Amino acid sequence: MMKTVLLSLKYDLDKYGYLSNVIDSKLIKYFRKNNNNIIILPNYKFDKSFLNHIKFDRIILTGGGDINSKNKNEKIRLDLEFKLIKFALEKKIPLLGICRGMQSLCKFFNVKIKKIKGHVKKQHKIFLNEKVLLRNSFHNYGVYSKDLDPRFKILGRAKDNSIEFINLKKTKIYGMMWHPERQDFSKFKQDLSLINFDD
Repeated sequence: MMKTVLLSLKYDLDKYGYLSNVIDSKLIKYFRKNNNNIIILPNYKFDKSFLNHIKFDRIILTGGGDINSKNKNEKIRLDLEFKLIKFALEKKIPLLGICRGMQSLCKFFNVKIKKIKGHVKKQHKIFLNEKVLLRNSFHNYGVYSKDLDPRFKILGRAKDNSIEFINLKKTKIYGMMWHPERQDFSKFKQDLSLINFDD
């Protein structure tokens, strides 16, 4: 059955000072290849009731940028993603936060996000309950167990014990700190199979 996926966007400020909404084209290619409709939601201020007028089955909070940026445009993005998280909770819509998207999810629940070392442009192991994945890493900020809200279940960790994969208990809301779209499609599919969106 065809699903409609809503994708958030990152802000990108070019060297000339022009601000653009940006997405990794591999995300679009993946979901289209797997017979999904796509809605791309740019960063702007709107009333949450707007979401009631568009139909979608999944929400992906995409990666890119630092959650703790002091850039005023990042606040617009964070406000938008908070509305999407709240809407997902209210309507029981599955949601995945990728990297910065997971950080937005944590911030929504007042989880402390800390500067982290050794996670930018790296490949490292992610330890799940029954398997180990070798995945990419592009983040400057991370989350540790002692700071995580107990409403979250930890599904995966890095060797330094930082949290790489979470699920909000009793929901279909997930976060992963690696970028499934920055690898081949087979790994992307494998990563999404870790998420119980449909059962």
